[in-house]
Amino acid sequence: MPPPCSSIFALLFLLAVHLPPAAAAKLRPASTSPSYLRISWASNLTLLGSASLLPGGAAVALTTPSRDGIGAGRALFSEPVRLLLPSSTAPASFSTRFTFRITPAPTYGDGLAFLLTSSRTFLGASNGFLGLFPSSSASDEGEADLRGVSTVAVEFDTHRDIALRDPDGNHVALDAGSIFSVALASPGVDLRAGVPITAWVEYRAPRRLLSVWLSYSASRRPDKPALSADVDLSGLLRSYMYAGFSASNGNGAALHVVERWTFRTYGFTNSSKSQAPPPSEPPVPPSKPLAITGGNYHPHRHHFLLFKVLGGVIGGVILLVLVVGASVACLYKPIRRTNQEPTMPVPCEDKSYGTLTMDVMRRVLLVGLSCVHPDCRKRPGMRRVVKMLDGSAPMTLVPDKKPPVMLQTQGNQTSSMNTVDTVNTAFYSCR
Repeated sequence: MPPPCSSIFALLFLLAVHLPPAAAAKLRPASTSPSYLRISWASNLTLLGSASLLPGGAAVALTTPSRDGIGAGRALFSEPVRLLLPSSTAPASFSTRFTFRITPAPTYGDGLAFLLTSSRTFLGASNGFLGLFPSSSASDEGEADLRGVSTVAVEFDTHRDIALRDPDGNHVALDAGSIFSVALASPGVDLRAGVPITAWVEYRAPRRLLSVWLSYSASRRPDKPALSADVDLSGLLRSYMYAGFSASNGNGAALHVVERWTFRTYGFTNSSKSQAPPPSEPPVPPSKPLAITGGNYHPHRHHFLLFKVLGGVIGGVILLVLVVGASVACLYKPIRRTNQEPTMPVPCEDKSYGTLTMDVMRRVLLVGLSCVHPDCRKRPGMRRVVKMLDGSAPMTLVPDKKPPVMLQTQGNQTSSMNTVDTVNTAFYSCR
């Protein structure tokens, strides 16, 4: 007696989803491309001071819109990032892009900063120190209070503090081991406008050049950086550093929110030695961050590895073929409709093969098409797939025509490095 149709479908579906690691490794091309780790704001972050997750976990707030409490907060990626190889004194290059919003409530706070720090637990003072350094660091004896903590930060300052040599209440600055900035400039945008602002920060280690761009647009980076500083960070960057954000309020109060964030390092001669302490399995080496697949999951991490573009698309197509093939194989005598409606096989009458209703077949086809949508953000998660298949969740909207495949290059949005200098080593993303 042939196996029931549902059993065949379940078997093929599980084979498609749970590909053995050894078999999957054979399909992966050898590459020195970066490891792409998809991070949720709700995990993999260390929150200090007044930092907290916003409802829904879609963003992180570094401060509260009041002058009560600590007044400073930090959000750091919990795992250290390799920035210096033991056998070399030359640090890695890095670039980051993030979208933030500073909302006065009703007065202005002091601003926020992107930082690299050697300590995951240290939190600096509020007011103009932005949670980066202790208040005593503004004095001659302040170095002793740093306790060996190394910090590099890019400030987005919204309050003028004359004692800290601020030129005005709307500027971008570079702090290299001290609250007294080594370079500063006008941001070209109003940091206190309460609207989303996207920042790009890029450090090119071979040229010892740090650049910062700011824009109201999340997709178009300005041609000219707002800040460009010649600085050697090799004396401040340790073998491993923590990347994240810090903000503070003082006499005023504002809500400092980071909504989206990507970070990567590159420039190592051997990428296998340059990643952060490895997870339980080696990450998947991709070339473009497009298709998302599950991997390296355990209860305290929500990492997702990103396949290469072709790998993700082909994998989805294979899954679709298996799902549809299993359904068609279950039909004993398919019949085509003769009216003007789209044709679709109808259930067979041979009860030994089981019966598939038109609704079930339509659901299977739509789920398969949803899983191979060119835009990975519009693909349903596995839990939703299961619920859609058993009818407990509504179907996702499938367009009438195949959407165009949009492949975004690094180009204007991330880094402008040449091919010799772009050996990527790590990529982290919070959305």
